[in-house]
Amino acid sequence: MHDFEFVWPNGDSLNGGAARAPEKHTSSLLAFGSESNGTAMAQTVGLTAAIGTELVLDGVLDQHTGLASPLLPAVYLPSLEKLAQAGYVFRESAEPLHDSMALHR
Repeated sequence: MHDFEFVWPNGDSLNGGAARAPEKHTSSLLAFGSESNGTAMAQTVGLTAAIGTELVLDGVLDQHTGLASPLLPAVYLPSLEKLAQAGYVFRESAEPLHDSMALHR
């Protein structure tokens, strides 16, 4: 599970710069290993490495030079789709962040 705190000091750029309250986003993945397929860590790390390799070999990342960050939609969108096809789905949620210290981090 990963928790991310978001603060938009200049407003929400996707919503015309409108003010937006701080939020906490949570992303969770539940996976189990097995004796025949190895640990959940081995399965998920191996699969993501294979997906990245496949993206390179298929030319999906040809327009990017150097390091292709997993934050690029060209990387994460097909990767999440392939992970879902293999049965690994992230559950995501968002809630208002009431911690006033988040504004000063």
